[in-house]
Amino acid sequence: MRILSLLAFLILLVSAKAGQQVQSMDATQKEWTILVFVNADNDLDEYGWGDLAEARKIGSSNDVNIVFQIDRSDGLPCRRFYIEKGQAQLVENMGEVDMGDYQVLTDFFDWGVENYPAKKYAMVVWNHDDGWLNNRNMSLMGISYDDQSGNHITVRQLAQSLSDMHATLGRKLDLLAFDACLMQMIEVAWPLRDYAEVMMGSQEVIPYDGFDYEKPIQKLLDNPTVDAQGLATILSEGYQKSYQGGSQGKEATTISWMNLDRLEILSNALEEFVLQAKGQDTEIVQAVLKEVQHFNLRSNRDFRHFMELMSKRSTLAKIRAASSNVISAFDQVMGLALYTEKAKAWQPNLSKSTGLAIYFPSVETAFSSEYLKLDFAKDSSWDEYLRETLEVMSLDI
Repeated sequence: MRILSLLAFLILLVSAKAGQQVQSMDATQKEWTILVFVNADNDLDEYGWGDLAEARKIGSSNDVNIVFQIDRSDGLPCRRFYIEKGQAQLVENMGEVDMGDYQVLTDFFDWGVENYPAKKYAMVVWNHDDGWLNNRNMSLMGISYDDQSGNHITVRQLAQSLSDMHATLGRKLDLLAFDACLMQMIEVAWPLRDYAEVMMGSQEVIPYDGFDYEKPIQKLLDNPTVDAQGLATILSEGYQKSYQGGSQGKEATTISWMNLDRLEILSNALEEFVLQAKGQDTEIVQAVLKEVQHFNLRSNRDFRHFMELMSKRSTLAKIRAASSNVISAFDQVMGLALYTEKAKAWQPNLSKSTGLAIYFPSVETAFSSEYLKLDFAKDSSWDEYLRETLEVMSLDI
């Protein structure tokens, strides 16, 4: 008995030191587990900790788990917290971690599923990002920039992480949300379509304060049985209100969610548009590009608004019809798209944003060859349409 007790004690001691587990886990299955992956190992440090403080005002409940993994700057360790009302319970001190490694994101999810089981799961990825493109050097980019490692998660690596999450669950992730800039693009969504039900994010930059982690969490606790679309709506509406003179001031913002399982409907309609429009109406396209809604990266154009303008302006009936079909398919994919506006000096207008962006550079900004590396470019003919259209437009200058 004494030997067994001593052995058990030693096993517990070694395991506690190895993982530095300092708080017991909740193994009761709930309605939702919300996993927030906060890479604040950069100039966003104070805002990451601030969002955790917002969540702490509400905390978890008998129906909902709120869990944060947050890596901070200045050598502070990466830690996992279980969020309760009024406090953040430290669950694990992980030491220095490379949050720009997609495997770290996958590990967080696997750990969350094992220790905080639920009927439904949401993963919030929090950080800087560039959508698929860094406009400064025209290179492939992504999300979760870790200043200490100099690493980040590319769109393709993000898809691998989501694939691994799918394998862990044996089904799709319920909700993937990006508390980060410029991620709501078809180029980002396309490789994720088989691994998550709903994707939520912004076409435009996200203000430093990010999502509201207080009022929306309270609303979820009041309505814990909502599905992924319901939670995405709660988070989106809460985000919009917080920047419409709410808790986070007044900022120009966009936010939307989409049904990833319907994305191929949109892709098929876009293929028909390319078939009908390639090499046609280039003067009309050039005029449309000057008017279509754009975002912080000017080559990020609002998908639906571009098609709306083409359906009205094209001189060819076949292009007008194909554009209208794309709009119809788009409306089957998008669930909710919201925007707010502030001073005209910062962003002249966001009123034509409809929830999803697509890459369309101008002759001046030029087509990036990095685009050809994306799954969307490989699986669709959109890149061919872009290159041929831009080539004709350049000859007209």
